Amino acid sequence: MNNFLQKMGLRLGVFIAIMLLLTQLMPKRWYMGADYLRWESVFTRIEVEAKAKSPINIVLGDSRPEMGLNACKLDAVNFGLGGTSPVEGFYILSQLSEVPIKKVYLSYSPFHIQSQDCFNNRTGFFGFVEEEYVEEVLKLSESLKDTVFQDNNWEWLDELDKSYPNKWVQKQLRYLPNMRNLSLYRKYYASHQAIEAGMKANCQSYLFESNACPAGEAVYEVELEEKQGKFLPNPVNAYYFGKLIAEIQARNIEMEWINMPLNEGSVHPSQQYYSDFERWLKPYLPEGTAYHDFSFLPACDFIDLSHLNKESANAFTAGLLDR
Repeated sequence: MNNFLQKMGLRLGVFIAIMLLLTQLMPKRWYMGADYLRWESVFTRIEVEAKAKSPINIVLGDSRPEMGLNACKLDAVNFGLGGTSPVEGFYILSQLSEVPIKKVYLSYSPFHIQSQDCFNNRTGFFGFVEEEYVEEVLKLSESLKDTVFQDNNWEWLDELDKSYPNKWVQKQLRYLPNMRNLSLYRKYYASHQAIEAGMKANCQSYLFESNACPAGEAVYEVELEEKQGKFLPNPVNAYYFGKLIAEIQARNIEMEWINMPLNEGSVHPSQQYYSDFERWLKPYLPEGTAYHDFSFLPACDFIDLSHLNKESANAFTAGLLDR
């Protein structure tokens, strides 16, 4: 029995060692999915702009401006990233510290000020954001007694972290479920060229065609309002939002705030919720900031409950220029 257990333990150890080796050798873009490709494309473009140091306009925000603004029409580069909050926005702006940015089009939904759903399973997982910065955010979260940024976002990560206390091993083992998912490799080879070409053609905007008319379901903010009673900014997001605005002002960058359109076919929180959000937001914005109010568009303008389709994104962006 002991020999059997020793052999099984040895085989398991060899298997884990092989998989850890593969995480170092195999390109992550092969098996990490479309979100990873988006982040890779954005951070590659950040490196290009940081080296060029030429004047540019940029879009910063979460998935709604990422997919709902055509940056080319704004003569800008779209650095919006799905699931992100001002935590990542400030980091991106800091990576462009020597670039003479003329204008920032800034847009975050109330959800990504009040909460987070991707910090650990994208920002900390993909590896494009420096580990020192990730640790800085987590330490701030602990000091503020915030639990939201302590959430791994995936339950299996909590179990993995308990079983393997070594940070490096934890990080490598997180890639294994993706590496074993053959459908991710098939999707990569079937779609990565079209995804990358689309972003390049649209100045890093992530635009999608759609004939759907998604309606009837509740957006994320509804759950937050039901849970917390009203709009309440997360303390970590509020801290980095303040830093982001301060950095924009210190560099004399013109700013335009855009509240992205809402799907009139979706269930939304109360008007009071949005009013509370705007009441929190506006004191942060520098005097003279161009401000675009929330508006409602038909469900057929969206690819899902919250994101504009390509045709509507083009029309909405053009409308911004006409105001």
